[in-house]
Amino acid sequence: MRRVVITLAASLVLTFATALPMRALGLTAVTVSCGDDTFSATVDADTLDALTQSINAMALYPAGLSCTLTSAPVLTSLGGVASAWVASGFVVGGGRFQLPCPPGYPAGSMFWVNFGLSAHDQDGSTSVKGGTFNLAVPDGPTQCVGPSNYTSKPYCLIIADEPPGPPTNPWFAYISATVTQAHGDFFGDLQGQNVGVGVKDTGNPAHQGTLGPDRIAPRRYPSSCDNGAAVYPDPDSEGTDVLNGNITIHPQSQL
Repeated sequence: MRRVVITLAASLVLTFATALPMRALGLTAVTVSCGDDTFSATVDADTLDALTQSINAMALYPAGLSCTLTSAPVLTSLGGVASAWVASGFVVGGGRFQLPCPPGYPAGSMFWVNFGLSAHDQDGSTSVKGGTFNLAVPDGPTQCVGPSNYTSKPYCLIIADEPPGPPTNPWFAYISATVTQAHGDFFGDLQGQNVGVGVKDTGNPAHQGTLGPDRIAPRRYPSSCDNGAAVYPDPDSEGTDVLNGNITIHPQSQL
């Protein structure tokens, strides 16, 4: 009789234990909120760090886009696995880069441009569920271009995510967007126009290794995403280094 009681007790312990919530190893549920756009995903520790750096850079190098990041551990049952769900692909970035000064300035002269980027796709397609892409030329005594900025709303996103990804090899994303606001001489003529940008994610700044820094290639024309292709603007041949800040590319995944 005693053996039966012990066996029954052990069975009950195991039964209830498997229902106890446990933290899924290395995974975090995050929610990114950028004004009128919010999305959620499950990410690993490296991506969480990258997102934090990208969002912090938006505040350090303002371009009219600010985001917040909230996180919580992913829970699963003891002895079980995390629930499978599909996370949409997203791109989040902030920081600054340099562009050449217009003709008439000494050769090699450059000016600073800040950027803020957030876009996420819809069900793994190239259609964008929400997002913003902003560029801003800040005022400054050494700037060869006066203050100027634009706000655009992405409508197409395609991610080239050849595995395994950063920092072993880079990931790329190509975005087309419609400019909804434009101010100043440099960007003012883009009001209502469709523009494009290609970005390259080589990993977190402290762990980019031989891949070099992230790169960005903004252009005054739509990206190849409109044609369903991950081709241009090419961050390598047409782009410039992100000198301060970070770009985070996260492909669609099922966890």
